[in-house]
Amino acid sequence: MQLGEPTDGSSSASRLQANHLKIAMKLGEPTDGSSSAKSVIRVLVLFCCFFVAASEKVKPGDYPYFATLLLQSRPICGVTLFALNRALTSCYCLMSNPPKVFKVPHKLLDAKRLEVDSGNEGDRPTGVSHFGKVVKVHPKCEKTAKAMMYDFGVIELLEPFDLKPGYTEIFDILGQGIAVKDAIWHNSICEALDFEVLADGKHAGALKRKFMTVQRSEFCVDLFKYTIAWLNYIPDIQSCATLRNEDEAVICNKPEYGGPMICPQTKDSPVKVFVGVLSGRNSPYCKREYSHDRIPEIFARADVAVEWIRAEFPDPTTTTTPGPSTTGPSSTS
Repeated sequence: MQLGEPTDGSSSASRLQANHLKIAMKLGEPTDGSSSAKSVIRVLVLFCCFFVAASEKVKPGDYPYFATLLLQSRPICGVTLFALNRALTSCYCLMSNPPKVFKVPHKLLDAKRLEVDSGNEGDRPTGVSHFGKVVKVHPKCEKTAKAMMYDFGVIELLEPFDLKPGYTEIFDILGQGIAVKDAIWHNSICEALDFEVLADGKHAGALKRKFMTVQRSEFCVDLFKYTIAWLNYIPDIQSCATLRNEDEAVICNKPEYGGPMICPQTKDSPVKVFVGVLSGRNSPYCKREYSHDRIPEIFARADVAVEWIRAEFPDPTTTTTPGPSTTGPSSTS
C-alpha cells in the first residue's frame, strides 16, 4: 500500500462528502448542484489530507533527540531533549496519578525517582540514563471534560548527557521562531512518535511512528465549532492533525505518552520542525468517533511551550545547531 492510498476509497470518500455537506449546511454554503464542482474539489482535498499510512515500528536510534522517561526503571512516557540536561514532554506525563479532570495546584512526580534514558535501541530502555533534578509543568496546565490545555512539562537532569551524533542529540526547540506556524500553514505531512502499550496496560513498549497531516487552524476551528461542538479546540495553543487508518481499533483510556509531532517547515523543506506534543489523545478527546469519522489528534503547540520555557528557565543549555533531520515521507501525495 502506497502512502496516501485509501484502504477503502469509496467508503472514505462518502464519509468525507457527508461531513462536508453537514459543515456546508451549518456555514450557510450552497449545497445544490450549482456548487457540485466546488464540493467535489473540497472532498478530494479533504480526502487527500485526511488519509495517511498506518503506524509502524521504528528504531529509537532513528530519532536521537527523543528519549524515554522512566519511573522506577519502567518506561512511562517519551521526552524530547531540547538541551543536554533538559527535556520537554506533556504536563500529564509528569503528574502523580492525575485525575480525570484537574487544574492547579498540580501534584507532580518526584524528580529523583525519574530517569531519562537516551540512545535506546530497542523495545526496552538500553541506553544511557540520568536521574531527574526538578520537574515543572506549565502553570495553566488544565484538563476538563472538554479540553486539555497547556499540556507542557519539563524535566531537568542532575547531569547533562554527552552529545553523540546519531545516538544522543538535541532538537533546538527554542530556536524555531515562526517555523511552527509555517508548518501548520503548509498542511505538512508529519511524523508523530508514540509507543505501543505493554500488556500491563500502562507502560510503554516499542516506539511507533505515524504519518499525519497537520491541519490549518481555520479547518480545526470550523470542525470543532460546527461538528464536534461538545469539545473545545483552542487554536492559539493547539494544533490538530488527521490520521486515517480504518483498520485501527478505537480504544479509549490508553496511556498518553507525550510523543512529538515533527513536520517539514514547508511541504518540500528538509528543515524539520517540532510542532507540538500529543495531548489529550483519549480523554477528553474520546470516544474518538463522530458521524462515522475520527476526531483529529490534538497537539499542544511547541511555540507556546517556548514562551513558558524561556520564562521558567532563563539560562538553558542549548545549541545553535539546527534541529536534526528525521526520516520523512517520500512524497506529500
